[in-house]
Amino acid sequence: MLFTGEEVESGIRSFALGALYFFAAAIYLLPTIVAFQRKVERVAAIGALNLLVGWTFLGWVAAFVWALAERPRCRKASNNGFGRPLSPRVTECGAALPLLKYRN
Repeated sequence: MLFTGEEVESGIRSFALGALYFFAAAIYLLPTIVAFQRKVERVAAIGALNLLVGWTFLGWVAAFVWALAERPRCRKASNNGFGRPLSPRVTECGAALPLLKYRN
């Protein structure tokens, strides 16, 4: 036999503990991950709030709400990925820019 029962149990315990730490870190950093995925403008500020006061439940909730409430940054899209130009009103995040009305 290559491994004893104690060694296998110890390995399983170590793996489970490592997985627990990984998922705990992912949950702790969830506001930062959400802000990064949504491409909000203040990802660094949300991340700093999350890291510095996220250990308090109130700080974590504040960072999470901020990550969800912040609007994603939008830029005008140049083409649709197939080489065809898009309408000048379409942005990367899919929102249409408001039409400007000019007076003569």
